[in-house]
Amino acid sequence: MIASFSKKLGLLLALTAVLPASAIAEKAADKDAKATTEAAKPADAPIAINDATVVAKVTIDGKNVEITFGQLKEQLKSLPANIQGAPIKEIYEPLLQNAINLAIITAKAKNQGLEKDAEVARRIAECQEAMLQKTFLEREVAKLQTTEELKKAYDEVIKILPKVDQVRLSQAIFKTEADAKKFIDAVKKSSNFEAALKEAKESGKEVEGGDMDYIRMDALPPDIAKEVTKAAKATLIAKPIAVELAGNKLFFVIRVNDKSPAPQPTFEQLEPELKQITFQKFAKMFWTK
Repeated sequence: MIASFSKKLGLLLALTAVLPASAIAEKAADKDAKATTEAAKPADAPIAINDATVVAKVTIDGKNVEITFGQLKEQLKSLPANIQGAPIKEIYEPLLQNAINLAIITAKAKNQGLEKDAEVARRIAECQEAMLQKTFLEREVAKLQTTEELKKAYDEVIKILPKVDQVRLSQAIFKTEADAKKFIDAVKKSSNFEAALKEAKESGKEVEGGDMDYIRMDALPPDIAKEVTKAAKATLIAKPIAVELAGNKLFFVIRVNDKSPAPQPTFEQLEPELKQITFQKFAKMFWTK
């Protein structure tokens, strides 16, 4: 848990098309359905896959339903933006399990003949109409969202974006405040954060950490950001910083190695948001016709 949180602090969120071979076995907990996955056996190297790759086969009442990686990616589009941006290896298992559960529910609904139900038919018709409207607007607006128009929007956004610092840190993460305080004393005594961390790990203490690359201040947990903001460059923060994570309290020891203004996001980085920003502007042209 500590290691996972430590990695997430400096995570650059990006969806990839690589499936970890270790995350390939799931079973649906249902007495009438059995779900299994078919893939290579767990290995250290990741497996490159494409949209057509079958990542699970769900057996329901003797019938097989295949789930592809492409279906998982489509499902991902309906989730919040912060989840959509997470590395696929971190959300693959719950995403797959959800797809399996939905496949089971769909099969049970069909077994009850719900696709012939009048209420269901009415709702499907409403969804079909909404999808026609959505697809029409998306395609027509896309024609108007030229690179020139998006760059105009980018220039406007950059003008109002707040200036944020970035920091480069070293960190050690403990489960107890006492161990964190002892570590601070060790760093002060040796003036060597890395050596003290190595010694703490070798001593068998429950500790994680190391050097972190530059990270924006607004990406840090609030409690850490508060203390880092007050600290100067090349400074050890002289007290442990308590952070609540999933109901557990962890204690961070932080050394601020460097601070500098964070670079403004590039056009490419903001392009998805720019398309969302300009969508309403261009969509209104069709509402008023």
